[in-house]
Amino acid sequence: MANFNEISSLLDAVKVNESEINDTVTDIIEVVKDLEESVRLNRLLLSVRCIDLTTLAGDDTAERVAKLVHKALHPLEQSVLDGLPTRERIRCASVCVYPARVSDAIAALRTYDIPFPVASVAAGFPSGQTFLPVKLSEIRSAVSLGASEIDIVISRNLVLEGKWEELYNEVKELRKACGEAKMKSILKLGNCRVLVTYIKRL
Repeated sequence: MANFNEISSLLDAVKVNESEINDTVTDIIEVVKDLEESVRLNRLLLSVRCIDLTTLAGDDTAERVAKLVHKALHPLEQSVLDGLPTRERIRCASVCVYPARVSDAIAALRTYDIPFPVASVAAGFPSGQTFLPVKLSEIRSAVSLGASEIDIVISRNLVLEGKWEELYNEVKELRKACGEAKMKSILKLGNCRVLVTYIKRL
């Protein structure tokens, strides 16, 4: 693994052409509008397969999580499926819940006897404003309950204050706590002010 100084040197060389990015996005949108219907349908189905179907409400219950699991396994109504040219099985990518609800998702999946990923937000989601030991404990608890993916938020205060090495070391600790589970970072770009800052966060 590259050390922080190597990564920092690469990031310092990043130049962002915001105008070019905006033009490219506009071009992509125009191309999508002109796609044949069958191609657009395939892209939409692919989009469904990429969804982490999520509930992160303060009043989540085992029953709500069970309904979420059912919806993730059967995201399209039968009437929609009957009209599709494909008979491929359509499912979402995963269900995503708070750590305390991971066991509910695992229990709901047992009734279907289908291997299916359960993701959990952690590390002080959504603000990230808690102590590192608390973040690590939350991750380990979610993994021990059966989460196969951990969705973290980074400490945006470290981004805004330019404390890149501290951020780097924190993310390393979070990743280590995940063990065999995958880790994904939710960027929360609205909290940062310029595209160069976004790039450094990657």
